[in-house]
Amino acid sequence: MGTQDDAEVRRVFQKRISFTGNVEPVLIEICKRYKLDEYKSYELILIGYEDFNLILKTRKDNYFVKILASYRTRADCQRYIEIIKESIAHGVQHPKLLKCSTGLLCCIKKGKGALRLFVTEFIDGQSFYETGIKVNNKEAKFLIRQVAFINSVKLKPKFIYDSWAISNFLKEYNKKKQYLSAKDRKVIDLLAKQFSRLSFGKFPHCLVHGDIHRANVLKDKKGQLFIIDFSVANYYPRIQELAVLLCSILFDEKHPENAESQRRFALAEYQKYIPLTKYELDCFSLYCDVAHAMHVLQATYEQEKNRNTSKENSYWLNLGRIGLGTNFRA
Repeated sequence: MGTQDDAEVRRVFQKRISFTGNVEPVLIEICKRYKLDEYKSYELILIGYEDFNLILKTRKDNYFVKILASYRTRADCQRYIEIIKESIAHGVQHPKLLKCSTGLLCCIKKGKGALRLFVTEFIDGQSFYETGIKVNNKEAKFLIRQVAFINSVKLKPKFIYDSWAISNFLKEYNKKKQYLSAKDRKVIDLLAKQFSRLSFGKFPHCLVHGDIHRANVLKDKKGQLFIIDFSVANYYPRIQELAVLLCSILFDEKHPENAESQRRFALAEYQKYIPLTKYELDCFSLYCDVAHAMHVLQATYEQEKNRNTSKENSYWLNLGRIGLGTNFRA
């Protein structure tokens, strides 16, 4: 990472943590705090919209470091780690959290502020977003079981607003619909009318990861899957978890006609662990459609308002449009 373009990329990502200058002294300090081997180098992870994620390379091993966005309070960071801990305790396969002298959350003072971070083992593999490979049937069943584990965690964390969450669809749509194309808005407006008629109090709520998509599932060299990034986990309607799963990692954009059969498969598999109510089942298809709509809405806003032309943003926009069928409608 030595070119001018590399420096600009680092600057953009470091803005998320309100940090300028050379990050390497911070990484050397992390190695000391966590009693790792001698620092060697790092590799910036370019996927994601919020935190500063990187691979820390030492003389002997690699580690994953998440430096949390500067807008997150200390309580938010502790909340994040507590959710991961409880999820692991319930059988969720997440990279092992490492401890420093102050616990799982590390705080490094820089000037008037501080960098809050945590470190995990490094998973030698890639996400499904990076490989572009579809999950097979066995992997799909594993992920649905993991979802059931998460939804079984008896934890109601303090609410954190997530602009991409299905539960916030109506509020976000009213704020950002002017950025949509006429074709997208026509389809999504109909969904908004249907969604506004739901009785949300009738939905069972639980802990929901809320973001199990292709970039947040890693597959290592041995074929094991790991779920990462609990940053937007909240206490939500239970069916929201499955809807997110079905509009991303279980969705085949090359064969969108298979979406309904995939929904039936996911519902049957999930209910081996947690039975759903009739109201949840009746509303589930709409929830899945709104999950696709949120991708279109937020990715369009990122593109038009924030001038985000990244490959990742374009990917979500295209995926959402295929999911809604707007590429094929007049």
